[in-house]
Amino acid sequence: MDRHGALRSLAKAPGVSDMSLYRVHQMYREAVAADEAWSLEGQRIFGKRWGDVRYTRQGEGDPGSMLHSRYQAFLWARVAWQEAQA
Repeated sequence: MDRHGALRSLAKAPGVSDMSLYRVHQMYREAVAADEAWSLEGQRIFGKRWGDVRYTRQGEGDPGSMLHSRYQAFLWARVAWQEAQA
C-alpha cells in the first residue's frame, strides 16, 4: 500500500476524529517536505550519484553539515508521521 492509500485507509477507520486525521495529514506533509529538502541537498552535493548514496552512510552527511541537518529533519518528521498514525 502506498502512502496515500494508508492515509485513505486511516480516514475510514472507526474512531478517527477529523482533528486526528488533520494531524496525520500535517505530519505527512512535513515528512514529504523534509524528504524533498534532504533530496535537494543531496542532489546538489552528489549530482547524479545521489540515487546511489541516498540510503548509505554517505547520504546521511557529516555531523554539522547541511546534508546531515536535512537528514536528521527527515528522520524526525518521518517518526512523527508514523507516530501520528498509531
